[in-house]
Amino acid sequence: MGGDCLNTGCVPSKALIRAARAAHEIRSAHRFGVTTSEPEIDFAKVMGHVKQAISDIEPHDSVERYRGLGVEVYQEHAKLTSPWEVQVGDKTLTARHIVLATGARPRVPSLPGIESAPVLTSENLWSLTELPKRLVVLGGGAIGCELSQSFARLGSQVTLVEGVSQLLGREDHEVGELIESTLVNEGVTVMSEAKALEVIQGEAGHQLAVEHHGERKLLPFDYLLVSVGRQANVEGLGLESLVITTTQAGTLELNERLQTRLPNIWACGDLAGPYQLTTPPRTRRGTRQSMPCSAN
Repeated sequence: MGGDCLNTGCVPSKALIRAARAAHEIRSAHRFGVTTSEPEIDFAKVMGHVKQAISDIEPHDSVERYRGLGVEVYQEHAKLTSPWEVQVGDKTLTARHIVLATGARPRVPSLPGIESAPVLTSENLWSLTELPKRLVVLGGGAIGCELSQSFARLGSQVTLVEGVSQLLGREDHEVGELIESTLVNEGVTVMSEAKALEVIQGEAGHQLAVEHHGERKLLPFDYLLVSVGRQANVEGLGLESLVITTTQAGTLELNERLQTRLPNIWACGDLAGPYQLTTPPRTRRGTRQSMPCSAN
C-alpha cells in the first residue's frame, strides 16, 4: 500500500535530500559569516531518518485506513478474465468499470557483466546501511541528478554518466546547463555524451567501461546506481486475452480519456505515460503537466 511514492519514491528520496541539504548548509554557512567544521555524517542514522519518514506517513496509506473508509482491500495477484471480471486469488470480482494502476519499475540495461555487479535502483537503494565510497550513477534524468547531488553532499565520490549532451534532457538547454554546473561545483564528476559499454570485474573491483568523446574510459565503483528510465508493469494482468495493446514505449494504448480499447477499462499513472513521474490528469487540451518525483 502506498505504492512507489511512499515506499521507494517521493517520501524516502525527499527525506534523503533533506538530510543531504542539512550537510550542505553546514558546509556553506560561511556565506553568512558563520564558521563551522566539516559535518560528520552517520549514514545509518540518515537512513533511519528516511525509514522514519515512511513510517510516519504509512498509516495514511494503510490497509486499515482504507478498510475503515469502506474500501474492500485484497492483497493478492489480480488478472483480468473478461471486460467486467477480475480474478483475485480464488475470488472473482465483477464491476462495471475497472481501473488499471499497476505502476512501473526501474529499467536495468542489459550491459555485459551488469548481472554480477552491485547495482542500485530507486527501489533497492533504501536498504543501504553504509555510505558508498565510490558511486557511479548511470542516467542524468530527475532521479539520477537528485540522487547524485544527495550522495555527493553526504560524502560519496560520485560520477554521473549521461548518454546525451545535457542533463535533464526533457528540459530547456539552460536548465541542463544550470544543473550540471551546480553538480560540478558540489564535487560531482559529470560525463555527458558518454555511452556505457560494459561492467568489468577484476582485482581492483568493479568498473564501468564507457565511451566518452571517442575514448574508452574505466570508472571504478562500489555501487552502480542505474536511473535510465522505468518500464510499465503490464505482465500477468491478462491484457493479451482482451487484446489490450501497449505502445512502443511499453505503456498502454489509451485514448484522451485514459480508456483502453474497451471503454470500461481505464488506466492511470505510469501505465498511461508518457511521463513516468507524478502526473496530474490531462488538461482540457489533452496535454499533461508533470511534477518530478524521484521514482515515479
